[in-house]
Amino acid sequence: MDEKTIQRLKQDQHDYQLFCLLFLGAGLFLTIGFWLPEPYQIHDASVQIYSGIIGAAIVFAGCCFGLSYLAKQKLKKHE
Repeated sequence: MDEKTIQRLKQDQHDYQLFCLLFLGAGLFLTIGFWLPEPYQIHDASVQIYSGIIGAAIVFAGCCFGLSYLAKQKLKKHE
C-alpha cells in the first residue's frame, strides 16, 4: 500500500467511528423521548415512526462500526 492509501484508510476509520457515535446518539436521544414526563413525551401516534428511526440508527451505527473495524484490520495487515 502506498502512503495515500494508508492516509485514506486512517481517515475512513475516523469518519466511520464518528458516524457510529452520531447514529448511536440520535438513537439514544429518541429513546429518551419515550421516558420523558407527560407534556414532553412522544405520543402514541408517532411511536412506530420513532421506533423505526431508532432501529435504523442502531443498524447504521453497527454498519459504521463494522466498516471502521475493517479499515483498522487493513491497516494492521499493512504493518
